[in-house]
Order: sequence, then C-alpha cells, then structure tokens
Amino acid sequence: MLLPVQFRWVLLWAVCLVSHAFSQTMDIRVPNGTLAIPHEPPVTGVQVVDAFPGLTFLRLVAIVSPPGETNRVFVVEKAGQIYVITNLAAPTKTLFLDIGSRVMEQFYNENGLLGFAFHPLYRAGHAGSSNYVYVFYTGDMVTEVGAGFHDRLARYEINPTNENEALVESEQPLISQLDESSSHSGGDLHFGPDRYLYVSTGDEGALEGTFGNSRLINRDFFSGILRIDVDCRPGSLEPNPHPAVHTNAAGLAYYSVPADNPFLGATQFNGQIIDPLTVRTEFWAVGFRNL
Repeated sequence: MLLPVQFRWVLLWAVCLVSHAFSQTMDIRVPNGTLAIPHEPPVTGVQVVDAFPGLTFLRLVAIVSPPGETNRVFVVEKAGQIYVITNLAAPTKTLFLDIGSRVMEQFYNENGLLGFAFHPLYRAGHAGSSNYVYVFYTGDMVTEVGAGFHDRLARYEINPTNENEALVESEQPLISQLDESSSHSGGDLHFGPDRYLYVSTGDEGALEGTFGNSRLINRDFFSGILRIDVDCRPGSLEPNPHPAVHTNAAGLAYYSVPADNPFLGATQFNGQIIDPLTVRTEFWAVGFRNL
C-alpha cells in the first residue's frame, strides 16, 4: 500500500535533515586515541640484515651449502661464476668456478648458469668419487644433434688440494640438449635423501607450448624433472639412447636410471601408444612449464 503524498514528503525531508547533520559531523576530525603508530618500527622477531657486509653479487640465482658444513656457502651468478664465502662471521668472497666463457646468458632472459649442487657424500678434503659438484647451464655449443643454443648438465671435480676451487678443465658433460628457444630453460638442481640427482627442465619456451614438450615422454628431456643416479649404483639401469646423452668409450652413459623411476617400461602416455625403448626413463615428473 502506498503512503499518502504528504507523509512521503515529510519522510523525505527528515532523511535530508539526518544526512545533512551526518555530513556536518563527518567534517569534524576527532583524534584517534586508540591507534598509535610509532615514528620508528619496533624490533620484532624477523629482521632484514646484510648477510655478507661489504660483498656484492651480480644476478644471483642460488646459494648452496656443502653437505654437513655451517661456515661456508657458495653463491651462483647467472653469468657463469660461483663464489665461495668463507668464515661467515667475517665473510670473504673467493672465486670457486668460472665458466663464463662457456655460458650463454642474456640479462633479460631465463638462461645462463642456473643450477649448482654438491655430491651428497662430499666432504671437504676427501678425494674420490664424491669430490664432485654438478652444474646446469645454457651455452652455444656443437653436439651430435647440431650447433647452437644448448642446455647442459655437467660435473666438475673439486681440487683435491684446495677445497675452495673447482677444476674448470675437469668438466664432464652428462646431458647436452639442443634447445630451440632461449627461455624456459629450467636448470634447478638438488640431490634428494635417496642420493639421486633431481634436475628440472623447462618446456623449451615459446608461447602456448609451441613445441608440445609437456605432453611427451618419448622425445627429449624438456618439461619435466629428471631423477638420475650419478653413482651408477647396482640395480640402476642404463638410460635409453638419446643424442643428448654423453657416453664413455664403452658406450655407457655417465649416469644411470633408478629402477623405480615411474616411466620405465611405459607403453602408452596421454592415450597414445609408445615404444618403451624411446621413453626418456630419466623422467620423474612431467608436464611442467618452467622450473
């Protein structure tokens, strides 16, 4: 039921009076006596401090500690340098490895020296098969597949007489993969508690999955996480042949494949029938854009 016209005018007039009074009140600033913001922020449990006073780095991509150590860290720069920081109480910066001449790095893109890891059994001052570090980098090189931009996983030996120096000429490539794009190169490296090396690879770049790598397990090593046995322990298997895999004089790869990797013996993937002898058995997980 509609209200009488006279009453509706009275109601509208009352609303206008209340709105005007409210607006007048809002113009009066009342001091806030409950919220006090200090001129200087208080000291809390979390603070930002300079970890390495006086030291500077260029395009840092990783900070790595050797297994079991607490007084050395290694800083990885995208252009191809790795520095060791010793005596963290009074840090000193020393060049550990320089492969800048081998690294192809663009300031604006996702390439360069991208990953670094110590062998999990490494101990300073001990020689032998655990005296290794592993790197992932992009470079301009020539392989069996062709010449041009490649992604490389390689191993270097630490100087047995100087724990703060890697031997640059000791490089042993494990995988060198031709890459048709300079973006989405992946490259993160970590050893798991199982002592296997986990290697992330990008999808080769370009827009909208142009190369189709995220849906394949039987072509190249793109778009996944590899899980490999760098010690070639008993029970691990030889990988399926691939031009990117480096082999020794006996034709064997410099790593092997853990027997419980998930795609060993696969005969189909994504609804397609595949030959298990063409599967990249190094894959641990697949379908990634860039890691």
